[in-house]
Amino acid sequence: MKKSFKFLTLGLYLLSTLALVSCEKKEDGPKAETKPVGTVNAQIKISDGAEKSEFVYFSFMKTKQVAIAPEKVKTDTDWDLAFLDINGRTNGGQSGAGKAAVYRTEYDDFEGIKSAEPFIADKSEWVLDKVQETTSYGKMPPKQVKDSFNKHLIKGWYEFDMSGGMPPKFIITKDVYIIRTAKGDYVKLQFLAVEYENKKLSAIKFRYAYISETGKNNVTPKKRDGEVILSEVKTGMIEEALKNEKVENIKILTIKKSTLNQADINAIKKLPKLEELDLRKATLSIDTYDKGFKDSKVIKKLIAPQNLEATGLGWFGYMSQLEEIVFPGTALKSIGNGTFSMSRKLSKIELPESLEIIEPDAFYATAIAKIKVPEKVKHIPSGCFFYCKQLKEVYLPKSIISLGDAAFGSCTELEKIVFASSTPPAFAINPETKKPVFPFNGLTWKKGEKRFFCFYVPKGSVSAYLNKWGWKEKDAAYFEEYELKK
Repeated sequence: MKKSFKFLTLGLYLLSTLALVSCEKKEDGPKAETKPVGTVNAQIKISDGAEKSEFVYFSFMKTKQVAIAPEKVKTDTDWDLAFLDINGRTNGGQSGAGKAAVYRTEYDDFEGIKSAEPFIADKSEWVLDKVQETTSYGKMPPKQVKDSFNKHLIKGWYEFDMSGGMPPKFIITKDVYIIRTAKGDYVKLQFLAVEYENKKLSAIKFRYAYISETGKNNVTPKKRDGEVILSEVKTGMIEEALKNEKVENIKILTIKKSTLNQADINAIKKLPKLEELDLRKATLSIDTYDKGFKDSKVIKKLIAPQNLEATGLGWFGYMSQLEEIVFPGTALKSIGNGTFSMSRKLSKIELPESLEIIEPDAFYATAIAKIKVPEKVKHIPSGCFFYCKQLKEVYLPKSIISLGDAAFGSCTELEKIVFASSTPPAFAINPETKKPVFPFNGLTWKKGEKRFFCFYVPKGSVSAYLNKWGWKEKDAAYFEEYELKK
């Protein structure tokens, strides 16, 4: 009996020892990261990077700021979100090796969003990071910076309040964003506040939560004062649908899941106080030679359908109050003849990277101050920017091979055209005279004795430009060379 007891005691001792060793081995191994459950209230202390104008990085998984060495930013997937003062980037696109992208929803109901499924399906609205210019407010006075950012994280999530002078106050819009993380998961995120310390930007506060890739949400779009939302209206029936609304009070009109013909557009143009028209989720079914929105007297901002592939003759021309037009998505390939001509207040437009063709007189007599032509465009046609009296800067990609007659004619405030290519574009040939046209007539070359206008070309290419255009050596005074970034 005693012998059996001894064996039993020894057996229990050995088992307990093995269990202890086994536990110790498990603890020695790497711990698998787990997603935080529920809503995380967080902040990014942008003041940590202010002195050296550096990004401050954040990990959704770790729920905190993380230190990322500059040389590892493009390869490390341990960060998801980063800010350089109020300008944000994600770990994807041209900012990092991760899978990140951003979707801006039309909701402010953070709790109501449970799933990313409906947003994942809306592929054209996801935005990847890319190199672009924006304004930095980390130090006063503000300055322009060029780096990789996400468009949704450098504008739209706040509004300016300049009533107290500089630095400006940032009023949060409270939209909910869906962010695909570096690892490919999904979080919902809502900005809460921008904080200051000694009148300097200090921190960005936000909340976020991981959400499922499948499932439904029980939310309704937020409505602004004076906004009407129409959905699934039959073609030709917009006027009928508007009879249920107080048309004299409509300032913002959003139309979804509807195909509009010219009769529908005419009904919209009759709204007496309409300032903003959002058609991103709608479709246009009008002919190239239909009037489109031409001659609208009230619309200030127009968001075109995200599936719009081409604009017709003068569709957005002679709109006396139009200040901004937005082309969401990546469908737009062609801008038609005179599309925006004589919309004299039009100053805000960002051409999508999908654009390939611009037809003559497209921007004639608009108020654009700066324009960057997308990489797929090959020709700047005749009269393209003619009489744009507020145009100051033009950036032309390497793809440009020809410039049309008076393409920049009478742009009296134009200060510079930047060419990305060392190979000069040709001047188009006049079909009647068989001679090259002149794209730059009516520019202000000098003010007094001082040069006012200048061409900026890659280093070592001034001679090529002079030779290609048949200009004299003295004309080199209107050129400056710059180093191409690798």
